[in-house]
Amino acid sequence: MGNEITMSRGKAFIVIAWLALVASTLCFHYAHASLPGGGLASVSMLWACVFYLLVGCMHGFTFMPLTILIGFGILFLHPVTLFILTMIGTLVSSLALYYFYSLFEVYERFQRRNKKHLDALQSGMKEFELPIIIGWSFCPMLPTDIVCCLSGVMKLSLSKLLFGVLIGEGICCAIYIFCGNQLFRFLGFGM
Repeated sequence: MGNEITMSRGKAFIVIAWLALVASTLCFHYAHASLPGGGLASVSMLWACVFYLLVGCMHGFTFMPLTILIGFGILFLHPVTLFILTMIGTLVSSLALYYFYSLFEVYERFQRRNKKHLDALQSGMKEFELPIIIGWSFCPMLPTDIVCCLSGVMKLSLSKLLFGVLIGEGICCAIYIFCGNQLFRFLGFGM
């Protein structure tokens, strides 16, 4: 019981810290937007890229959708730069979740709640590992973080996991970033 409370507080702290980091960046951006050439992107594109990459590498630990991070990135970064940084962050996050899945007890929670579905997913992943990872990563309603944790539990091939995430998330993120950028430009926002 005590361990569950500690883990819950730790996860809550990570989520709160991540949200505070994003919120403070937006406040900083809008506070300096009135300066000549203002805004976070013009203060230092290098720092904006470093910040985005760090948050992107940590986003998997919050189990929050990547769409939120991409939405903020569209405002500050060029689409190609944003896509590259998003994919690097996603792969680093997937790698970390593969190795540190036990911190989140995802497998145990799913096993308690949905044993039948989890067993079906595990048997499918043993037989069709790469297609399931690609499809899961591509589908916006399914969190890629879960398939990364499950791959770690099952000790599946790390290279297949990263390749599948690269393909599935790559296609999904490209659609989000390049179509979202066009929409933001049409509305008068973004780069």
